[in-house]
Amino acid sequence: MTLAFIVFSSLPSNFIERKMIAIFFGVLSIIAFITKIGFKQFDLGSKIVLTIAIIAGCLQLFI
Repeated sequence: MTLAFIVFSSLPSNFIERKMIAIFFGVLSIIAFITKIGFKQFDLGSKIVLTIAIIAGCLQLFI
């Protein structure tokens, strides 16, 4: 979530599409975290989703 906030705040105000994508990755990481805590049978799936959200956020930050 912190990575999504950094990406969101580093973009100019007219890059609305990219800001929405950053928010999506932040929400995706929150969903993965809640799934990991709430449903133990989806532990591997939540780790995969969280990894995807982190990698995508890093790529969006540096590209």
